[in-house]
Amino acid sequence: MVYALFIRPVMKLTKTFLSFALVILIISSCKKTSNETQCHPKFTIRNNSADTVIIANENGTTTFFCNLRGEKCGPSKDYEFTAYSGCWEKELDTNRVMEIYIVDPSHFNVDTCYTHDKIGTFNTVLKHYTLGITELKNGGFAFTYP
Repeated sequence: MVYALFIRPVMKLTKTFLSFALVILIISSCKKTSNETQCHPKFTIRNNSADTVIIANENGTTTFFCNLRGEKCGPSKDYEFTAYSGCWEKELDTNRVMEIYIVDPSHFNVDTCYTHDKIGTFNTVLKHYTLGITELKNGGFAFTYP
């Protein structure tokens, strides 16, 4: 009688608790893949040339208005691009790219407004990078010019 009233419900409760604990333990031991856990807030371009260059990207949202914005980067110096969202993996999905231009400072933004197809006319582009998330990952989030 004691078994039916006390021990059986306690054993059933213990069995349920242990089953629940086992499920929680299994779920918590699952590891995320490396792609899910990594977040890169920055990527770097190193100027490995002997000259100061401008490292720039497009400043505009349409092909009708465009110019380049950038900063000088001296020889053997690094320039960092920081993701607005805090993570390049979130910022650039598989369909988005960022265009980076290495430009000669003596011929940078000769005109203030021009269409996308005229970037090379109004700037002396020394190198052009088209970087999506795949290229950033493959490059280890670090690139060297030239």
